Amino acid sequence: TEPPWLRTYTEVAICEAKGDIEGALKQLRTVEELVLALPDKMYRERWQRSIVRWKSELQSRTTSIETDTTS
Repeated sequence: TEPPWLRTYTEVAICEAKGDIEGALKQLRTVEELVLALPDKMYRERWQRSIVRWKSELQSRTTSIETDTTS
């Protein structure tokens, strides 16, 4: 059985690969909501760390894109 958030997690990766950082961030917020609802605390915390790291990377790319367009 696949976790309910796994498909959306994959969609985040697809958006990122296509260069749609805003779309990836939006999908990642959806994944985060689903992961926060997981009953297993250890599993939830592990995935939460991964999501936070990925979100930070995406946000830094958004910042660098904004900087490039304003230069």
